Amino acid sequence: MLRTGADVSIRFLRKLLALTAVALVGCATRAPDVSVWSLQSPHLGLPTTKTYAFSKSTGPIQDPTRVWAPPGFDLEAALRPLVEAELADRDYALASEAPWVTISYEILADQAQVDSAAKRLGELKTAKPIGIGTLILDIDDPASGRVLWRGAAVGGVNAGRSLDEIDERLHYAIEEIFRGFPE
Repeated sequence: MLRTGADVSIRFLRKLLALTAVALVGCATRAPDVSVWSLQSPHLGLPTTKTYAFSKSTGPIQDPTRVWAPPGFDLEAALRPLVEAELADRDYALASEAPWVTISYEILADQAQVDSAAKRLGELKTAKPIGIGTLILDIDDPASGRVLWRGAAVGGVNAGRSLDEIDERLHYAIEEIFRGFPE
């Protein structure tokens, strides 16, 4: 049986549509409820040495908001290796003394913390959304305490997440936050 041009075109279009659908599914976000942004201070210059340290205030992080993890889950233990990997990819080294920048992160659990985080931004104040449940990652100048760069992730509340879902959301949030980090 001879195929007409219309038969071939329809079959081609069906295959093209199927491939497009597969490609779009592959592009779907791994954490659809997470939105991410970052801001850079005009004071963030070129590093003299690409070294960092974690802020002394960074310790076990709990999430009473349940946006990122259930009570009792130590987010710091999950976040630190993700942050270290992103910085290592950018040729930053962990320093025990005199780091170029310090790293801190927190979960904003109440309005007082939201207000405090907004004040620390100084000239970086913006209309970017921060609210209760926001994961904040700050890169600070250790000498002045000034925020040089901030990344944030805002997610939806779901107290019934599995450990795999928590891990996936944190990986996604940190990877996306660091997309805005200057090279």
